[in-house]
Amino acid sequence: MLNKICIAFDGSENAYRAFDFALELPKLCSGANPEISVVSVVVPPEIANVEADVDVTAFLTQQLEETLKGLKERAKDRDITINITVGHAAEQILKYVSDNNCDMLVMGQVGISAIEAFLLGSVASGVATNAPCTVTLVK
Repeated sequence: MLNKICIAFDGSENAYRAFDFALELPKLCSGANPEISVVSVVVPPEIANVEADVDVTAFLTQQLEETLKGLKERAKDRDITINITVGHAAEQILKYVSDNNCDMLVMGQVGISAIEAFLLGSVASGVATNAPCTVTLVK
């Protein structure tokens, strides 16, 4: 049974698709009314790439907060919880899902090439491989 659904949201087109998909899931599960939460991760830039007088993490967090405001409206009659965390995206998503005993994680998959995935890694791949719950990737 689905009691808790988490949506990993990064603002991409596929993240919006994943959000909409997750909102439709309760309709497919007759009588289910799972708790839905959103987790978004602000990934701080490399130290070498940042000027000393700019708080990039605060700026990115503020930008993400503005983006996430629209999700509440998009969800309309659903009561959703929105969480922002800072750190490595896959690690923070996995920590949130584990700490909150989520039954399912829904996230968008950004299409990257096999070479990019090998060199850079993939958040979706890392999360799907290590998550303690069911993971649905939305393309």
